Amino acid sequence: MPMLTLPQGKVHYRKMGVGTNYLVLLHANPGDSKDYNAIIDALTRNYCVITIDWPGYGTSDAPEPIDKASVNYFYDVLKGVIDEKALAEVTLMGNSIGGYAAARYAAEFPERVKSLVLISPAGFTNHNAMTRLFCRLQASSLAIPPIVLANFYLKGGSTWVKTMKSRALKEYGKTVPFAINRAIWRSMLLPDADLREKAKNIRCPTLLFFGQYDPLVSAKHDAKIAQAVIPHAELHISETGHAVFAESPEYFLGFVLKFLRKIYPNAA
Repeated sequence: MPMLTLPQGKVHYRKMGVGTNYLVLLHANPGDSKDYNAIIDALTRNYCVITIDWPGYGTSDAPEPIDKASVNYFYDVLKGVIDEKALAEVTLMGNSIGGYAAARYAAEFPERVKSLVLISPAGFTNHNAMTRLFCRLQASSLAIPPIVLANFYLKGGSTWVKTMKSRALKEYGKTVPFAINRAIWRSMLLPDADLREKAKNIRCPTLLFFGQYDPLVSAKHDAKIAQAVIPHAELHISETGHAVFAESPEYFLGFVLKFLRKIYPNAA
């Protein structure tokens, strides 16, 4: 089981595929690197894919103490992984908090990111009384359990969706993942969690995916903001929820593989 030792602890990663055109895949909160299994085979035929488990998920070490978990903590893990693996001109693909980390990295280190694929990314929500109240709820002991949320934001009955829900059910009741989930929600109220200004510094080609039926990240509001602030972003709104790559992988890959062929024209 490959691990990277970072200041945040041991982080589990998988490296698959061919060549030196690197795609780094970043999952949501909660979740783990297996969330992308629906598209791994298609991506690894022509690219080198690296997936990671965020701290406290999958087989990565949990933060000590748990309350250290935050959007900044996860972002620092991404920076550490890229530095440890000496990745340059990488493509970052992220869902939810993974999309936040990917977009923030591309904004802060534009010279190191070749392209972005953002799926229902956090960081582009207008903060108002309702969104702040929901974040506080999810950060409290009254938080909606991840399995309940998953049933709302994962749509359809694909094998991949069923598997993701099954993993969420297994995690339900475990103290550590539930505590990390609450800590991340708490940190969504931090100024650093807001990318609406910072994302204007992104310079690479960017694909945006938002789900029409996503109850967490709005395809009506967040999508418009992200498209407006990220230069030259290409937006797709799918008839899915929060994770189009698992809910409708063929639809997702149809756009992503075409996009990647333009980014890496000499890929195998």
